[in-house]
Amino acid sequence: GVLAVNEISMIAIGRTDLTVLSEVVISNLTLEGGYNTIDVIKTQEFAVKNCVIRKSKFIGVFTRLSSGKISDNYITDTGAAGSVASAGNKSSPAYVEVIGNRSVKNNNGGFLANGSSTDMPEFGDDLELVVRDNDFSENTASPINSFGIRIWVIRRDLGRPLDTQQTGNVRALIQGNRLLGNRIGVVVDSGFPFRSVGQTCDTRVYTGTLDVTLKGNSIAGSIVAPALIAFTRNTAAQNQGTLG
Repeated sequence: GVLAVNEISMIAIGRTDLTVLSEVVISNLTLEGGYNTIDVIKTQEFAVKNCVIRKSKFIGVFTRLSSGKISDNYITDTGAAGSVASAGNKSSPAYVEVIGNRSVKNNNGGFLANGSSTDMPEFGDDLELVVRDNDFSENTASPINSFGIRIWVIRRDLGRPLDTQQTGNVRALIQGNRLLGNRIGVVVDSGFPFRSVGQTCDTRVYTGTLDVTLKGNSIAGSIVAPALIAFTRNTAAQNQGTLG
């Protein structure tokens, strides 16, 4: 059947005490709505497969400090990205396979990889990915920030928990994907460095590593460019007036 809720995650996987959860499978559901439709937090050996996910207010499938597989899902019309994988740590690694999904016509993008554990009260700075045989097409709704695939180093907003984090790392094989008709096909950037946040100077200096292999992908019909690689935020690379 179709489930619909608003403002909260429709399905949340993970323990409230942030101890590691294992072996959770979500499959064969049609889901509509929710802030993040499926949230996976500090879970090992998860699987999200064969689901239809529509109209998430923010993200369709969001994984943090987790390892597992997102496969054979149809995700569309999300407020941000179809799926997002964020970093893990030694106690709960993040190795994520994203295989055979169709994530199209989302506001921002088809898939996003984050080298930090944004909005988590636990440090995470290491993400390993295999992203293969997906369709990440026609993601164009945002006039400044739409993409097929995006990979960034870090996002730890100033004033939020663990905002002293300054490093992030992503290793990814991006192979055999279809990226047609996006605003930008592939974006690789630093994430969210700012000179200031409101009236507060942001003195952090981010460092990190991006080891990304792109192999056998079909990228065509991009509105702005097939790819963008930047050492700042992707939007700042396109409009330097936003650097401040």
